[in-house]
Amino acid sequence: MRQFHSLTLTVFCKPDEEDEALVKQKLKAFFPFDLEKEKVPIAVQRAAGLDNKQIHVLNVTLTKEAHLTQFFNTLLQRLNEEQKKALVREAESRLDVELCFYIRFDKERWNDHEELWIVDHGNCYHCKIHVAAYPKKREVALKIILELFGK
Repeated sequence: MRQFHSLTLTVFCKPDEEDEALVKQKLKAFFPFDLEKEKVPIAVQRAAGLDNKQIHVLNVTLTKEAHLTQFFNTLLQRLNEEQKKALVREAESRLDVELCFYIRFDKERWNDHEELWIVDHGNCYHCKIHVAAYPKKREVALKIILELFGK
């Protein structure tokens, strides 16, 4: 049975301060498969920041079950036990009313060392996981999340 409907990974890039090509490369590195070969696009939106400087919002959305499975298998290998335990402890607060589960990964640590580190601050890679709970109830979604990260 399908556990997740989709996953969206988003990162903000300030072209005046960061190398957008590097940020895009590091975004691709999250995935255990070649995005281009799998025909998974990187969407880029342009926005203005609080200081009116341009911000590029890059995101990748996975919807195919095979892609989601590969992503989660790799994610579980990359997270250490302490981080998995933290996600289990914080599962209730990370799950919204639409049954989307949120994780933030430190951008600097990933860009410099390709090391996943869960953070609460804004300079990060945002991961939004839409849980496929049947029936669509919070308790069912929490059980799926706890099983995934509690292994």
